[in-house]
Amino acid sequence: MTTSMATVNTSGSDWYTSASAKNLKLDAKRLSRSIMISDCGTFKESDNLVKQLRKILNVVTNITRNHGLPRHCKIAFASLSDGAAGGAGFRDAPTSFDKPFILLDKGPMQFCETSEVLAVYCGIGIHEASHILHTREGYSRLSAGTTKHKRLYNNLWEDERIEALAGEESPGYASLMQITKHTLIERPLETFSGSWQFLPDMDKVEKLLFAFIRCPHRLTSEMQHWTAINEDCVFDLLRSSFPSAPVSESDVEEFAIRTEALWRRYRKLYPELPEKFVKERRDGRIHDKRVERILCQLEADSRDRALLTAEDENCRSVVDLLLKEVKRWERAADIALQEDRDPLLAIADRLFDHACKVEKNGDSRHDRAGRRFGSPEVITIDDTYNGISCPLSKQEITAVEKLGDEAEHREVQEEVETGAPWVWDGDRQTVIKFPKPTEKARQKLVLDQAVVRPHKEALRRTIRLTKVPRQSLLTGRTRGKLNSRQIARGFIDDRIFCQRIEEKSEPGIALCLLLDESGSMFEGNPSRHKRAREVATLFVDALGAVPNIELEIYTHTTCGPQDRDCLVRYCYGRRNREVACISDAVERANYDHQAIRTAGELFRSNTSSKRPRWMIVVSDGAPNGRDYEGQPAIKATRDEVIQLRKSGIRVLNVAIEDYASEQIFGDSWVLKFTNMEEFVPQMTRLVKTLLRSTSL
Repeated sequence: MTTSMATVNTSGSDWYTSASAKNLKLDAKRLSRSIMISDCGTFKESDNLVKQLRKILNVVTNITRNHGLPRHCKIAFASLSDGAAGGAGFRDAPTSFDKPFILLDKGPMQFCETSEVLAVYCGIGIHEASHILHTREGYSRLSAGTTKHKRLYNNLWEDERIEALAGEESPGYASLMQITKHTLIERPLETFSGSWQFLPDMDKVEKLLFAFIRCPHRLTSEMQHWTAINEDCVFDLLRSSFPSAPVSESDVEEFAIRTEALWRRYRKLYPELPEKFVKERRDGRIHDKRVERILCQLEADSRDRALLTAEDENCRSVVDLLLKEVKRWERAADIALQEDRDPLLAIADRLFDHACKVEKNGDSRHDRAGRRFGSPEVITIDDTYNGISCPLSKQEITAVEKLGDEAEHREVQEEVETGAPWVWDGDRQTVIKFPKPTEKARQKLVLDQAVVRPHKEALRRTIRLTKVPRQSLLTGRTRGKLNSRQIARGFIDDRIFCQRIEEKSEPGIALCLLLDESGSMFEGNPSRHKRAREVATLFVDALGAVPNIELEIYTHTTCGPQDRDCLVRYCYGRRNREVACISDAVERANYDHQAIRTAGELFRSNTSSKRPRWMIVVSDGAPNGRDYEGQPAIKATRDEVIQLRKSGIRVLNVAIEDYASEQIFGDSWVLKFTNMEEFVPQMTRLVKTLLRSTSL
């Protein structure tokens, strides 16, 4: 939209005021919390379309189950044979509602930036799941048949009703639904309609009705103050006609009837054909000041009759219908009042030019973007949001299903344990998995090994610095320094001396790498996760086969209902040697304090207590999960780091990005990663500094 958005007066108590305020609040949250998008994960650079679709299906399945969708509801991608089906419904409706389904398609991807795709599909999933949970009468009414406009308005009001219910049931998902609404409704609304002032009157009515119901906060001042040719302020009439939100499905039906009645009220103000316009003008029923607006609407109607009535892909049919409209306008001009003839003939000329353009360049019936906003545009938006606009081919369906079967097979092979209990709140758990890598992950490992190969020996030299000597005090000696605590023993024998000697610790060291694999780590080019993966590969290649060096590598993200649980994956060490599985990242949120606590317990139980232990946390320093963020999460993570250090484990941080790393680990314990060439020298300097300033 080209005009600025009007300020919402929040002093009122009607539905428009509260809906606008709610949407503006969610919009502010959407704009200020870009991390909300990465909470859902992102695509990897190497993901092709099939992998992207598989990831979409997995993420939507998880989030809808968390929202309460029954497990017997089938979630799948729509094929070409499903084109007539909606995005959600029941195979056995309207006689019963025992076989629910949700169908996704590729349509929303055309409106999304790559970083938004998963978040948008999550919002779609929650929306469709809410239809499965709360819509019944609507499916019955649709199966019985209804008028086009009543069906559209029924869909729009029911969407508003079930989204309000979804927001009450899962408040944490409200921002996701707002991202989806912004991407699939607000953007197309602006793209399709263009400038308000140039739209025909009935397009303005359609846009007002649509925006009032689905995005009231986007109604501009110009739209709110526009009046129809009968001097009605349509916005004021809408506001008084719908003072409250629909609560039940019967409310939705009533609202749809009232909305359609409003549309028909204004449609009747305009003659259906040019001939009728001429007759009403001659009878004196159309005032001069209304002529321009009525003719603009009649011209739009003529184009719609030609472009929307013609058979699909039949350019000849479009040309014939346009030429038929040209003759209609010419006949009307012949019998019109003298002052109306030139405007009527000008319209005939424009329609003739349009027919010539179609004849020369092909069908242009869909070339309405930026000039029109009629029922075709409303249907397009509704189908993208609720229906099937771009189904998958049979080959794509097969490829997505095959990828899912492979992942399910790997999941069956994984060993799973329960980790450290939570201290954040009582109903969460920690899951430890011992995964097996995919073939693709093994291929990535080979590439990573080539990158780190030049730096292996330098890292080995750095790790040797950590073998510091220990001092021991030997008592009961016959010579050495006098031991003041055993002077009294001198009356019995001469073992009253002590000796302080230096002895080296047991050769070797125990190292642990803990890698963050949450969604935010997959941002950047190259991604933060790729750089973290290279760090892990370097440690394995340089130290994995070195005697007396114990190396453990874990990754962490989230799992479980609403991603409330902590997932730690044991990728390399005494109990699993499959470092390649780091590439099979889960990409969700991250509970850093719980992951560090669990990693510490795994580290202690799988390495020798006689060796010095060093833990290196590779992350972006941004703890973020369900009801878990900001300073409370940072403090909880810092407390766990302090506890590990008190237990004798040195905890360092390799900061791929530094959101809160220094707050959590302390300035002197953080290494800010820039690139692999600088990593080992930076690590060397950090180790030397720590060895000088601290003791084991």
